[in-house]
Amino acid sequence: AQGAFIAIGAVVGARLVGAGIPTIAAAPAAAVAGGVAAAATGAAFGRLPRAGFDAATWIVSWLVAAALDSLTWPLGGSQGVVVTAGPSTTGHYELALALTAVSALGFLALARSPVGLRLAAARDREAAANELGIPVARLRIAAVAASGAVAGLSGALAVELAGVGDPSRYDSYLSFKL
Repeated sequence: AQGAFIAIGAVVGARLVGAGIPTIAAAPAAAVAGGVAAAATGAAFGRLPRAGFDAATWIVSWLVAAALDSLTWPLGGSQGVVVTAGPSTTGHYELALALTAVSALGFLALARSPVGLRLAAARDREAAANELGIPVARLRIAAVAASGAVAGLSGALAVELAGVGDPSRYDSYLSFKL
């Protein structure tokens, strides 16, 4: 459901920037919104087997896409909403470079940390991880929430760069492409 979390970030980012809040505050708020939505999704479906989790989150992405397209207040319905504020194209580029570097370093740090090793154990050998006392369900919810926060941040920045919040950009196919 990453497309849904990007869409949630785009809605929050577009609305906050439209209300005059600068990107430096709107983007983290969008990240929080994406993370909260992802945590709720992870809590609801995290105990399902992988195929069930995939199907359930795919349905979430369809529901969010349908809501964005049919409701006018989030992103203007099928008409979209114009986002005139935000950093320049050069500012977005520099921010993207910085966020890419931070993400790469964060990934390296996580992969070698105890939390990263627990996540790998939960992914590779769930039964063994459970026997070792690793809280697999909590780790999965936290991982989904963290990825939703990153998706929300990217949605907020992408809608500002595009200059328009178009609900058709956040259909369920976006999750498939990601």
